Amino acid sequence: MSRFILNITVILLILIILESVFRKEKIEKEKEQIYLPETYQKVVNNGALIMTGCALFAILRFGEEAVSIAILFIICALIIKITGVALKRYRISLEEDHLIYKPMFGPGKKIRYEKIDKLEDSSEGSVCIIAAGKKWGRIDKSAIGYKRSIKFLRDKGIEIEENSK
Repeated sequence: MSRFILNITVILLILIILESVFRKEKIEKEKEQIYLPETYQKVVNNGALIMTGCALFAILRFGEEAVSIAILFIICALIIKITGVALKRYRISLEEDHLIYKPMFGPGKKIRYEKIDKLEDSSEGSVCIIAAGKKWGRIDKSAIGYKRSIKFLRDKGIEIEENSK
């Protein structure tokens, strides 16, 4: 059993290293885009790498006695890795007549600017996109391109409701 855990740990470690070596950020320069800083992804990937290293250390140092703790470290590394993929996935593209929203989890969406009622400032560090009276999506204030996108949306005639706090 510990051999199996050791193999899975080594494979996970190799995958994390390969991803960090071959990572290419494809951002189209001609479009207005909003995305989360690459630093977030690096921190998360480093966390997954540390968890994988801990699992590897536990198996190599303690053998059969550490199988359960190694499994726990591997599960944590996988959860952290899923979070990293979600952070990389978040993107908003501002096209000429519509907005394309790719949330961290779930399917991407597309909406025409005239269907957006307003943008509403949230206390959660984001701006909510309100369409047809419902929350349609969020623009994270820490995202790269946030200020530029707000200006772009104002120029499109979308009302921005500031938080009164």
